[in-house]
Amino acid sequence: MDGHWVGGSNTDESGLLLLGWVRDGGDLRVAHFFATHALHFVPAFGLISSTVLGKEKTWPVTAFSTLFLAFTLWTFFQAHAGLPFLPNIG
Repeated sequence: MDGHWVGGSNTDESGLLLLGWVRDGGDLRVAHFFATHALHFVPAFGLISSTVLGKEKTWPVTAFSTLFLAFTLWTFFQAHAGLPFLPNIG
């Protein structure tokens, strides 16, 4: 592999605004972004969940974490298949 691109163009020129993710092939940075920011999303969800539902209910955080993991793995395998996270429309 030649960098974070999988299929498509090997440039960030026409990538997604601000993030630069390619839109004509797979980009491994998408999965990396969501995996890294899980360190923010999961605890934030846990804080909100414990405030709303009480500290004794842990199943919502477990469910959210499992779904977030599944989503992150989906973006990883999608990128390895050479498919863009958000394709060009039009």
